[in-house]
Amino acid sequence: MVSLSQKRNMNRFISERFEESKWYNFLECDHSHLLLVQKPELVEFPKEIYIFLHNQKIALADFESSVNFYRRQGRYIGNIFYKDDVNFMVRLAERGNLKGDDRSLKRYTKYLRDRMIHLRGLEKEVLSLQSDSTLVYYQPVTERLAESVRGYELKDVVLDYSHVDREHSAFGFVENRVSVDYKIASELFCLTTGGLKLRKASSNFVIPVQQ
Repeated sequence: MVSLSQKRNMNRFISERFEESKWYNFLECDHSHLLLVQKPELVEFPKEIYIFLHNQKIALADFESSVNFYRRQGRYIGNIFYKDDVNFMVRLAERGNLKGDDRSLKRYTKYLRDRMIHLRGLEKEVLSLQSDSTLVYYQPVTERLAESVRGYELKDVVLDYSHVDREHSAFGFVENRVSVDYKIASELFCLTTGGLKLRKASSNFVIPVQQ
């Protein structure tokens, strides 16, 4: 579970990155979200942007209800996940039930399997709402990693069931297909200092990117 102090660290660090960009004013700021508005001296018609700070599990129905509410208000919507390897950015190889010889992943090298993640429901929902395959995460400081904001392109994983023959009990129930749950996480940027900006991902959705 992410503690309150960890949530506050996430809020502080991400707020600093948006302040550094000098593109936005803050309307609201707490551990669950940021509400920004584009600076009126920089754009003719400033838009408000609601940034979800996903640092705990929430029901998908509650998230969808909030998204629909803010969309009706004409706000842009962004999402940043807390990278804790438990609730979000869960590495497939660390889940304990992926065997090294998982035959449905046989077309992938160990290097690529180690970069695969098992998407949680909220991550899948955000991807489905965007026209972009990028998700953004807050990385807390660890022994190996600096505090940062990291963007990842989530590339498709194709499951290969060619080993399932007609004599197999699963034959007729499996097919070679793009996995709904597995993706290969390819890092696009890692921001430890400097500013975050927002770019459009689809009609009402934006993605934080390195300035």
